[in-house]
Amino acid sequence: MAREEFFKKWNKLRRLLYETPDYQMFLLEVRERAGGRCERCSKPGREVHHKVRVYDDPSLSLDVNNGELLCKRCHKLHHKKEKKER
Repeated sequence: MAREEFFKKWNKLRRLLYETPDYQMFLLEVRERAGGRCERCSKPGREVHHKVRVYDDPSLSLDVNNGELLCKRCHKLHHKKEKKER
């Protein structure tokens, strides 16, 4: 399977996960635990980030301990740094 084809299928599966009630509960629990604040800089946060990517370990996709609430800036910086490390 070509890389492009794989990622088309992967993105479709990921979107389906994001729409499930269990995933919505995961988001809510991470946001509540963080009190609506970025867990890195304490500014208001909106983006729930998986510490271990769903792609790398799908079994952790709904684990609240694998999620952290980040502001847009911290989330962007994290992925930029992660991309450089690959």
